[in-house]
Amino acid sequence: MKNDGVSKLVRDMQSMEMAREIPASQTAGLNTIFVFENGVKKHFLLDDPEIYYAVQSVGGIKTDALTKFFAMPAGFLRDMVTRDPGFVVVTYLEIPYLLLLHQE
Repeated sequence: MKNDGVSKLVRDMQSMEMAREIPASQTAGLNTIFVFENGVKKHFLLDDPEIYYAVQSVGGIKTDALTKFFAMPAGFLRDMVTRDPGFVVVTYLEIPYLLLLHQE
């Protein structure tokens, strides 16, 4: 998670009284983190660091060139199926039929 995401997470944790700012001299321990705000390093004490690490791990994943290379055939096949004239015609016929079925 980048600094912006971490600062927003810490802000939310502070609003729920799960984190509080501490001086830099009290940062010894596994339940402290730091965030840069306006270029200033601020340290925070977390009541439950497991919540912080759980939410932090939810962030997006980086896709490298190898992943993009292997994803290209799947994208190509997906495009070919959805652009097939038979698929398009069936979809256009199916939509009004489903609308009629779901009317009250």
